[in-house]
Amino acid sequence: MKTRPELIGDILKTLLSKTQQEEHKKAVVEKTWQEIAGSDLVKHTKPAALRAGVLSINVDSSAWLHHATMLKYDLLKEIKKRLGDKIKDIKFKAGPI
Repeated sequence: MKTRPELIGDILKTLLSKTQQEEHKKAVVEKTWQEIAGSDLVKHTKPAALRAGVLSINVDSSAWLHHATMLKYDLLKEIKKRLGDKIKDIKFKAGPI
């Protein structure tokens, strides 16, 4: 059975749509993080990735990494309250912010 070729314009629309959706999702996660993390923690952290329900947060020092880890369950609870169950866990790691 032969399939009909797809138009390049249709393929590009689909790709752009997916890219726009990912950018929107990223912006929502970043805004939510800024709201729940508090002004001190936000200065030292930044959402880096969201894959398979795990939100990776970059942290700029080991002291702040420890502090963020101590707050993990409260932060996760608040994120779930605001964004639903699409975020199942938070992983903090040293990295650029």
